[in-house]
Amino acid sequence: MHYKKFLPIVLALFLIISACKKTKTPIPNTNNADVYIVGYSTIGAGSHAVYWKNGIETDLQNNLISQAYSIAVQGNDVYVAGVVTSGNNFVASYWKNGVLNILGDQTKNSFANSIAVQGNDIYVVGFVTINNVNTAALWKNGVLTMLSDTFSEANAVAVESDNVYIEIAGAQPLTDAPVPMLWKNGVIDTLPTSTIKGAMPTSLHVQGNDVYISGISGDSKAIYWKNGQEIMPTNVNPSEGFCIAVDGNDVYLAGVVSPGPNFVATYWKNGTEVNITDGSQSALIYGIKANQGNVYAAGIVGNYATCWENGKSIKLSDSPGVALGIVVIPK
Repeated sequence: MHYKKFLPIVLALFLIISACKKTKTPIPNTNNADVYIVGYSTIGAGSHAVYWKNGIETDLQNNLISQAYSIAVQGNDVYVAGVVTSGNNFVASYWKNGVLNILGDQTKNSFANSIAVQGNDIYVVGFVTINNVNTAALWKNGVLTMLSDTFSEANAVAVESDNVYIEIAGAQPLTDAPVPMLWKNGVIDTLPTSTIKGAMPTSLHVQGNDVYISGISGDSKAIYWKNGQEIMPTNVNPSEGFCIAVDGNDVYLAGVVSPGPNFVATYWKNGTEVNITDGSQSALIYGIKANQGNVYAAGIVGNYATCWENGKSIKLSDSPGVALGIVVIPK
């Protein structure tokens, strides 16, 4: 069910390069903000966790095959969550300013899907595989708390006014249809779905007292929930919602539509569809942020990590890879 699993980590030897190597020419910034993007690039047969600040790439691979899924910034500190490999296992990990911290037991699979920071507290969520069953997990300051005792995966975490919100994907016992859930301060609520096929939650945004969750309905439509109410943009074609952002009164749901042989990178502003690629090659959006009317997105075009600023695409690396998350910090 883990929707990022199709982004392969190849367990093979590859060319080792020095950790935290910085490359690429800076992206000209016209909107008075620092843009941080997280994902991975490939070198040889392996993948390296990386992040980009205004287009400058920082390689986090620490001599290990790795991927990065989420990024948080607090002051001068940059936090990245993802996985490294240990033997045949993926191991939940995070980096603080390029220093690797391994969270998971290296003898079993675990994933770190999302990270949030408040003060001195670091929250990482994902899952641990126990007896071949993925089970949602939270690491607070490195201490593991299991969030469920059945099949489940925690995909996103947010902290707002000392409240901790975690978006969890579970499964119906008999049909295995995905079940979207919201964990708040230890209490889990199931989100409503309009189809018996369930829905896959993918990302989370909290603004004040409002909680927004992006997702994919069981009949392959991009959806989101606001404060537990399911909302579906008008979608003629199959679509998927991977991420969500809010700027003032505007809600941006982003992901992909599938009108033909190729995926089209798309976002919906207040339900209105905006295609930012033309379908000549497949493209997807995995992260979106909006600030003062400026829209920033991160994803992939063809085989390359890409970001968009107000619809203008910027290739982030000359190596194949993908951008999976984004943070925008106004200056």
